[in-house]
Amino acid sequence: MSLLSNIELKIVELPDALEFTVSREEGLIESVAFPVFAFFVLWMFWRMGTLWIHILAGIAAASTSLTLFVNWIQGGETKLRVTCEEIRAEGNLGRLFSTSVTIPVTDVASIRFDNGGDGGISGLYVRHGWRFTPVLPRLTLEQTQTVVEAIRQRFPEIPADSGVNFSLSSLFKLEPN
Repeated sequence: MSLLSNIELKIVELPDALEFTVSREEGLIESVAFPVFAFFVLWMFWRMGTLWIHILAGIAAASTSLTLFVNWIQGGETKLRVTCEEIRAEGNLGRLFSTSVTIPVTDVASIRFDNGGDGGISGLYVRHGWRFTPVLPRLTLEQTQTVVEAIRQRFPEIPADSGVNFSLSSLFKLEPN
């Protein structure tokens, strides 16, 4: 196990689809150092706090444990399959209770990199309606651009943004009159 995490991206061209597989190997910092630090801070609050601090520390410890357990159960692999009809992602999507998502291409407004914002997970997101759904979480910007370019070349009808910049017009499907 290395100190930092490792993310491997594989692209397979099928006759009617593109398939992307992301394999993640967590490093010692993510799998050991962060949880140890988090539980140490919670222990300090527990030791010095009042009843309400104890309750909050207990809730934080339980939710942290649940998140770590679910992430471990879901594994480190995510598969994305893009066809001219749908976009389907399966595996560890960075969500507690969801391991698969299917989005019809007709609902897709854009496919692009997102840095995760406030506590979110960076990676490849599909915007459909007002929602941004992660389909390949934890990808770097360069890996995301590789995926987006492959989708753009194979399926030009799917709106895919190659950069991180977004404008107000990218929030809405603007069609000529």
